[in-house]
This record gives sequence, structure tokens and C-alpha cells, in this order.
Amino acid sequence: MDLTADRAVDQATAILYVLAAPQPGAGTPAYLLHDVGGVRCVIAYTDPTRLAECCGEHQPWLGIKITALMVDLREQGLPGPVVNLPLNPALWWTADGPPYRMPATDHRPAADLAGAGTTAARRWFA
Repeated sequence: MDLTADRAVDQATAILYVLAAPQPGAGTPAYLLHDVGGVRCVIAYTDPTRLAECCGEHQPWLGIKITALMVDLREQGLPGPVVNLPLNPALWWTADGPPYRMPATDHRPAADLAGAGTTAARRWFA
């Protein structure tokens, strides 16, 4: 996202890259929730490069327009997004998937997807 002084971000078209993963079965993407100050939150990044710096190159994500993301979070009663938060490397995904068993309560279905993938290979939701 270009945030230079001479260019204003158009919130109607701006995209955030949200941590997500396929759900078991149908593989429908779901937000990954992480604890931030004791609250389960959606974590988002301003660009895929920043996401890879903070979460590793294998972290799956959804590219979602900010306006659609905010509507979806409000409808689901989810807090967030927390933006550009570096994750503990122990939580980073590898080429083999997540570093932990994903409980059913650890994710919520996502809506209005603009694009999805990982920095290493954009294939998680193809």
C-alpha cells in the first residue's frame, strides 16, 4: 500500500492481507485468530512483503478490500484487524503447514475475498 504524502489511500479499493487458512473438508478459507492482549483478533498486513517479514513465507493469507473486511468482521462480531504485528516465530507456518494443531475454534469463515495465497506459493486457496 502506497502511503506517501502525495498519494492518499483509497479506502474503497485498499487491500489488507489477512492471516487465513483452509478449513478441513471443503477447504473454504477462514481467518486465523491470534491472542493480542488477551483478545482473539484477526491479524492483517499492509502488503505481502510485510506479512512475510512478520510471519514467514509460508503463512497463508487472504487479500481483502478493507471495506469488505470491516463489514465481515462486524457481522461476525470479531475484533480487529490488528495491523502489521510481528508473530512469534514459533507460530510461523512451514512448507508442511501450521506449527500447531488447528482447533475448530481457532478460525472463522471469511467472506468477499479479493485474492489468496502464501508469499512462497499462492496455492493454498486455488
